[in-house]
Amino acid sequence: MSRVSVIIPTYNRAEMVVQCLESVFAQTCTDYEIIVVDDGSTDHTEELIKPFLNRIKYIKHENRGNAAARNSGLAIAKGELIAFLDSDDLWLPDKLRREVEYLDGHPDVDMVCANGTFFGSPKFAGKKVVPDKRAIPLARNGVTLKAIFTRSSLRPSAMLLRKRVIEGTKG
Repeated sequence: MSRVSVIIPTYNRAEMVVQCLESVFAQTCTDYEIIVVDDGSTDHTEELIKPFLNRIKYIKHENRGNAAARNSGLAIAKGELIAFLDSDDLWLPDKLRREVEYLDGHPDVDMVCANGTFFGSPKFAGKKVVPDKRAIPLARNGVTLKAIFTRSSLRPSAMLLRKRVIEGTKG
């Protein structure tokens, strides 16, 4: 069983999802499984994914949105750690290793989040993305996962979290 489950939701991003996968294959941490969830793409995503089927798990379902695609991936994820990676994002080679090492050294921490850099869009290219802790609404018992995913400056592609945290939110 792999330690980290990398869940990649995709929709009509055939060319980008291949680059995205290559950035995961280039990780210095190799104890992972990759789950690509095709959210009903109508382009040639499935065709371009075929050469990777021996290295990934591939799910395709009707278009239901990014959250549903992530949940489909979570349903089959085997890792104790979960990493989400949007199909138009890329990781630097040490991303997973550094985050896994941090969580290993801090068992009381449930999630880490890296910085990032925008690329591709002329408007944002090169702009740094730095998580802003002040942007996360606090609940009485601390930060909620809902707030992290819906109302914070944290990017899912920069996160690594313990699966037990997500499982604890199912109701």
